[in-house]
Amino acid sequence: MKYLYLCLTLFIFCSCSKSSNNTNGGNTTPVVQTFAIKGAVFKGSFLRGSSLTFFELDKNLTQTGKSFNTNINDDYGNFTFNALTSNGTLMRVVGEGYFWNEVLNENSGSTINLNAICKLDSNETVNVNVLTNLEKPRVEYLYSKGMSFDSAKSQAVREVLSAFGITNSSIKRAEKVGVVGTGDDSKILLAISTLIQGYRTESEVLQLLSKFSDDLKTDGILSDTSVGNDIATHLYYIDTATVLKNFKSKYSNLYDPNVVNTMDMRFIKNFASNSNFKKSINLIDYPAKGTKYTNFPNMLNASNIVLTNNDNGSRSYTCVATLRKGMSLKIEITDANGNTIPTSFLAPNGPLVFNAYNDAIGWSINKVNGNIGNFPIATATALYNECFNRFIVNPAQNGTGTYVIKYYENGSNVPTQTKTITVQ
Repeated sequence: MKYLYLCLTLFIFCSCSKSSNNTNGGNTTPVVQTFAIKGAVFKGSFLRGSSLTFFELDKNLTQTGKSFNTNINDDYGNFTFNALTSNGTLMRVVGEGYFWNEVLNENSGSTINLNAICKLDSNETVNVNVLTNLEKPRVEYLYSKGMSFDSAKSQAVREVLSAFGITNSSIKRAEKVGVVGTGDDSKILLAISTLIQGYRTESEVLQLLSKFSDDLKTDGILSDTSVGNDIATHLYYIDTATVLKNFKSKYSNLYDPNVVNTMDMRFIKNFASNSNFKKSINLIDYPAKGTKYTNFPNMLNASNIVLTNNDNGSRSYTCVATLRKGMSLKIEITDANGNTIPTSFLAPNGPLVFNAYNDAIGWSINKVNGNIGNFPIATATALYNECFNRFIVNPAQNGTGTYVIKYYENGSNVPTQTKTITVQ
């Protein structure tokens, strides 16, 4: 009987002890509470109606099966919603939708998705952006090797920033960084988003994000030359003044001017200044021949430097360039000394003709006396994709000699390249 009484006493004592531990916040039962979560999804900013899903993770970063869904409620990527979960819960976040392209200053033609991995705590600002997307595989890798989640987050974002030539940043958690703010964190995000966008299509943006983050995953270093050179190539052509103007114009509709006016693009140059990656291809191409008059060589092609008789006594060449959407090109032909060719030396009285007619596909023509017919121009500006124009020299009117072609690529105020041609 004494033995039975002792066992019963011990059982009651243990039960009370466990109950007491749970009540006082022990490890057996997490505290469930409602979190008011806010933030923004930004590549450029995701548009109204884009979807956002939070997937709850366990301590092994495996989905528990619990998730929360919401939508972007404006065209600046902003969202707010409440989630019922436990303090310190790990989350995988996926934003999917159309977005504003800051380089082209237009909405995307197709959707993309951005990812983040984060932990809910006392400050429920959860932004999803290019930084969170690029760091995610590295965070998961470091965490799998035994590093604490907070340490993995801090190291991963530091390594991402270092790959862009940015050091000594105060950013510790990428999901806390928004694109609009007075500090350097926002300016860094703005610069990196612009570098990732460049003149790429939506599928190219996704491919770049994937290749970049995969390369950083195991060692935290961007060593893939194809990725680095791709970023350097687009950076070479980006008109940062126009991109910044696009940002300020868009966000001035929502934010205080004192905040918007602090935006700048100074961090975008860090990539070129602090890496060995180089421009590897030309985003504006000058093929040997165009597709309209294939018997006429392209005067803009680097190998075509001597113009000879190829068109019943005349020297007929095309001006053909292929550009990515949003890029621009101005071509100017001058005399041998680099001076603009005087009107008197152009058709109808002189030997040089920019033969516009209806063949000036994709070129904005500077007209003489409002006439686009057989009258000449000194410059032509390419507007889209493959651009065609025709250049004729009549040697019978003393058109032989040396000329200089000046290329003004993507809004440059000075020639980005020049080429000398000889007319025989």
